[in-house]
Amino acid sequence: MTTVKLRNQYSRLRSQKEFTGESQTQQQFKDECDINNVVRQFAKNGTTHHLNNSKPNYGLATADTYHDAMNIVVEAQQEFEALPAEIRKKFGHSPENFLEYIENPENAQSLYDMGITNTPPAVADEISEASLVTGGGSSTESESSGVQPPES
Repeated sequence: MTTVKLRNQYSRLRSQKEFTGESQTQQQFKDECDINNVVRQFAKNGTTHHLNNSKPNYGLATADTYHDAMNIVVEAQQEFEALPAEIRKKFGHSPENFLEYIENPENAQSLYDMGITNTPPAVADEISEASLVTGGGSSTESESSGVQPPES
């Protein structure tokens, strides 16, 4: 007597496909696609390469009405909250402390090292000097606050 195997919707049939010949996988992209590298880069910068299309926008903002001013405050809060937790912790989870720190030009190298800015300080200085020469920037110096993030 033969036994009959009954199949239902939960029964699985194993299927295999064997590929022969040269692989079409492009190995030069393996480091970019490695999830460990992607997560490590995200932890460092808070972004991934293919998503970071906008420039950082920090500094003095002017508003004509109270409503505009509150929108600027809310937007700054949201941008601060989008930073990695490790960076927010360095500033006591306070956007005010963060803004004071980034407005100080002496902290440019530190901001670059943390991954907050994409432009090295030497290049940023050249850009700001060029804007002063062409009249694109303000020539007044703002007082540096000297705020430093606490060491963790």
